[in-house]
Amino acid sequence: MILLCSVLLFMPHKGTHAEAMAVCIEIAQAAEAADEDPALLISLAYVESRLHRTAVSKVGAVGPLQVMPRFWPGDPVLAGIKAWKYWTGRTNSVRHGIAAYNAGKRAGPRAYRHADRVLQLAEKIRGWASGS
Repeated sequence: MILLCSVLLFMPHKGTHAEAMAVCIEIAQAAEAADEDPALLISLAYVESRLHRTAVSKVGAVGPLQVMPRFWPGDPVLAGIKAWKYWTGRTNSVRHGIAAYNAGKRAGPRAYRHADRVLQLAEKIRGWASGS
């Protein structure tokens, strides 16, 4: 888990290295507890907020995983994991699930570009963490 997160410290992020590491570890632990891929959820949080715990988007999405509190109330990390499970459980691929997580049922080209960035980063993280 720490190895997965440590590779992100060489990339731009919001806040301090310690804050980004803490957020990353929290997401990785929540992902593992939910039987989800930590690399994918860490990547999603990085692309969504650069691992910024208190991020707020212009449309009101909050936290490192950028969830809409009116749909996903509670702790933003746990709410993000619930939203992730909801959207990826209703699609036929992880890419579609990420696009739907980002844009809802009517995900368009922008959401799929977003999904591709998340998937590419997840692959890089896995490679860096394995030493490949």
